[in-house]
Amino acid sequence: MAIDLTREQRLELWQKLTPLQQETLQQFKKYRMQSIFLTENFLKDEEWLFVDFKENPLYPHGEEGKLFCRCGRELKYQFTLVSEKTGETLQLGSTHFAQHLGVTPQIAQQVQSGIHQLDRGVDLILLRVEKELRFPKRYYNLFINRGLKKQCSTAFLTRLAAFAKADLPLYEEDSQELIERLKKSGFKIDTIGPPAPSTSTDNALKNLISLIQRYEVGEIVPNDELLTSLNVSPKDLTRWLGLLESPKFPVQLKEVNTNHYRIR
Repeated sequence: MAIDLTREQRLELWQKLTPLQQETLQQFKKYRMQSIFLTENFLKDEEWLFVDFKENPLYPHGEEGKLFCRCGRELKYQFTLVSEKTGETLQLGSTHFAQHLGVTPQIAQQVQSGIHQLDRGVDLILLRVEKELRFPKRYYNLFINRGLKKQCSTAFLTRLAAFAKADLPLYEEDSQELIERLKKSGFKIDTIGPPAPSTSTDNALKNLISLIQRYEVGEIVPNDELLTSLNVSPKDLTRWLGLLESPKFPVQLKEVNTNHYRIR
């Protein structure tokens, strides 16, 4: 499933978020860009120190919150760097990064790639919010109650707490880490026992619906757990999950980037 949004689609979905949700996504996008600079050490041979990253999510619309490059061009993303030798401050756009700092085109391309990956992560969250998905509260409560916090990085725990407060779906990689931590701790959904003797579609759907009803609205429904519990082929499971995207069933699913989530 393609998750790249157009500028217009991203703006429309962004404006549907609450102010707290917008602020949370902006703060963690900024943090991740800072992490990219530190990890990749892009400026290790230069005098410049990366100190800030700002985004205007409404670009190129609106008059408030506009950002500009050193050359005067209006920006969606603005990088702030400080000279360790002179204290001079530069505010640059990503496309002028190499030109103003004299870094290699390869580094400029890596910065652009990092921005693109950040955009894709936010796009997926926006799509999930549009489909009425929220923060996985039950998983998070189980994670806390099982004492799993001590096994995780401070950055991961900070994101979980912030996204819980804003009631935002998690980044894809954070969602996967949360689920994997729970699985390693022994957590798994209850099975419904062996499948019914009849292999009719009606009985298969009843069994599948019974399993999905054990999840809260907004939770991911992992295929591997369903396959184990139902003892069916991946092809059949995919077909039945597709049927449950229809509102006529007592539970309803939505597919987002190959994963299914309960929305009713």
